[in-house]
Amino acid sequence: METLFSICCGIMYALGSLLGLSYEEVCVIGNIYVQGTLLVAAAAMPLWCAFKLGGHRVIKIVAGINVLCCTALVLYFCFRYAPPLVGAFDRCVDDLNNLAAAWDTTYVVVNVLIFVLWWVGSIAWNLLTMIFIYEGRKWVPMAMSLLHAAIIVFLW
Repeated sequence: METLFSICCGIMYALGSLLGLSYEEVCVIGNIYVQGTLLVAAAAMPLWCAFKLGGHRVIKIVAGINVLCCTALVLYFCFRYAPPLVGAFDRCVDDLNNLAAAWDTTYVVVNVLIFVLWWVGSIAWNLLTMIFIYEGRKWVPMAMSLLHAAIIVFLW
């Protein structure tokens, strides 16, 4: 985890230098706003696919619930970590440290779990759901969307 965290930090420092932003600003923009936008877009893809292909009504409802849960979570993060960006970074670090203490682990582990593994997993989960809808499977995408929405509600 330390190595992955160091690689991610290196990427953020490089992006900051390239864009003329501080490390803290790049972290908030990248981890909260950009990742949040991509998460909502990925959650919307199965819903879009279900409507485009004339999917079952229940699939549309469940995919819609998933989009609403993802959007609510992202909006919460956007308001919780609203500008100024340096203050948002400090609040985020405090929250991650509190989670680390509650989970009896380290800041690095919590950071990687949330901003790398969970995020990549959520994007992949929604893309797989879209593929299953596209292939005409009925119950798999419903179960996947419901489970994803339940995980988001649980984490919130």
